[in-house]
Amino acid sequence: MLKRILILGMLGVLVFLIPFPASVSTTAEGATIESVTLALEIGSPQLLQNDLTISMDVAPFLENDRTWVPLRFVSESLGAQVSWNQEQQQATIQQDGIELTLQIGSPTLWVNGNPGEMDVAPFLRSNRTWVPLRFVAENLGATVGWQQYNQRVVIRSGLFAEATLAFVREGELILKDLSMGAAGAERVLARGGIEGPLAWSWDGTQIAYYRIQPISEMSFALEVEALNLLDGTTQTVVRRETAYGGLKPLSFHPDGRHLLFDEATSDVSGTLWRVPLYPSEMSLIVPEGEVVKGVFSASGALLTMEYSESEGAGVELVVSDEAGEMRHLPFGEAAFDSSGNRLAVVNGAVRIYDLLDFNADPSLFISPMPFDGRSCWSDDGMLLGTANANGVYALHLGSWQSDLVDDSPQAFPVGFLPRWHELLVERPGETINGGNAYHLFDLDTQARTLLLEDATSVAIRPN
Repeated sequence: MLKRILILGMLGVLVFLIPFPASVSTTAEGATIESVTLALEIGSPQLLQNDLTISMDVAPFLENDRTWVPLRFVSESLGAQVSWNQEQQQATIQQDGIELTLQIGSPTLWVNGNPGEMDVAPFLRSNRTWVPLRFVAENLGATVGWQQYNQRVVIRSGLFAEATLAFVREGELILKDLSMGAAGAERVLARGGIEGPLAWSWDGTQIAYYRIQPISEMSFALEVEALNLLDGTTQTVVRRETAYGGLKPLSFHPDGRHLLFDEATSDVSGTLWRVPLYPSEMSLIVPEGEVVKGVFSASGALLTMEYSESEGAGVELVVSDEAGEMRHLPFGEAAFDSSGNRLAVVNGAVRIYDLLDFNADPSLFISPMPFDGRSCWSDDGMLLGTANANGVYALHLGSWQSDLVDDSPQAFPVGFLPRWHELLVERPGETINGGNAYHLFDLDTQARTLLLEDATSVAIRPN
């Protein structure tokens, strides 16, 4: 009996991508735009600005379900200017034509003279003005991401602060800014023999890929590398001089310190490894001789699909949680949502399982329309991208309304952009050179935009 194991799923989205650490980049029109990334952790006075570590004399903290930061440190690290009016107890922040005014004890935030209400008020503590991070950063045009497992906040401003994706083209790993659509700037992250698939860490600070490095005229090194997008360093995670079918990085564990890696051993078999990145020592997950692919959810669950080619054998999905408990599901294409607590299984219908209440009846979530293709979730968990022989659909969970996004029977959904109403769709072999074309469909306007041609291994940044 030949036992084959495949691990299906699609990386959910959690927090915002980190742009490459260079402080400036160039748009398609040639204009230079500064790009700033800040990363800080609750309870730590260390603030990372691009690849520069700054020591603050106070540490961010959580209070009233808000992340509080020292106003001057964070604002000035984003490139803003801060002034203080002692008599009125007011702070003014100015950056790129934006002026924010806050007053101690008042929930009113003035943006270019227009009042808005926050649900909390700034206050003084330890001779510092403390402000709710998200209200201030987002009104300065930055995006804010939160990583629960390590209490990390990531703030991005400038180019690549909006929706971003990574892809491979002609051996290069490229980051593309989508704030200007197809005309958005691109940035090369790595060159030379880059292959897919790509794997993003859940906080967007690392991306793993497969590289083929020539050693001599007749030999090559096969490597899985992890690129740290905060400081630009690259780590070789796995290196082989021979490997049947190549090496495939699949998925980061939500702790950011482990990577799932698939090493093929024949055309039907392979081995799945969980690789600690610090230090890099591999541990076997599934026995050698089984076809293995894998994906971690945001909650650390591992989704596997296994089946046997022997007569009468069944096919099933297996979900293993962090405690090692295994749950068996009907076979089908599958994807975790961004929380890692819901699983969509697509095989003739869409069934959604609650992994926190596994006794819940999945029949309550069966779609009335048949689907059998790949699937992906929107950030808010209210939309599911899926496919059948008629094309790609956006399925509204709850109402089960189905919007036809692409009528090509070969197309499949790649993922929703952080602005959840936009779905990226791949059309294989559509370009002049026979490569893949990637179209972005706006569910609100019904507009479709060609974003990429002749690209492979496209991955939308975690959100």
